[in-house]
Amino acid sequence: MIKQIILKNFCLNCRLCCRFNEPDSVWVPHLLAAEKKRLNEDKIKLIFSEKEKVYLCSFLEPETNKCKIYKNRPLECQLYPFLINLKDKKIFLSLDLRCPYIKERLNSSQVKEYINYLCGFLKGSKKLILDNPQILQTYTDVYDIYSIDF
Repeated sequence: MIKQIILKNFCLNCRLCCRFNEPDSVWVPHLLAAEKKRLNEDKIKLIFSEKEKVYLCSFLEPETNKCKIYKNRPLECQLYPFLINLKDKKIFLSLDLRCPYIKERLNSSQVKEYINYLCGFLKGSKKLILDNPQILQTYTDVYDIYSIDF
């Protein structure tokens, strides 16, 4: 499991992630082969919420904003608000600045240290990433932090 930077209580109150405007959104996590096997699913299922007028991850408990599989959630969920972004045939560690926690702390030493940690993690995960090209997605309106050379 990837070390986390965002405080649990902050995430539980935010209600930004795990919600999608459309069922085929690029933001829906793409599973590694091992995650597909473990979850026995081809992809994370989405459920339309009449109340919120959005699609919700089927693992999200909307009332509590908690993930049913938090300790075993997919890599992309563990990384968020950081993303593995494919742009112009290059791979970047990118950041979704819609996350208010990170946006407020972007230039802090804590976030800079965490970015170094993630870069090291991703460099060490080269084979895992290259063996699972489905997780290389093109995100728009994100902040590209670091080009990862594979």
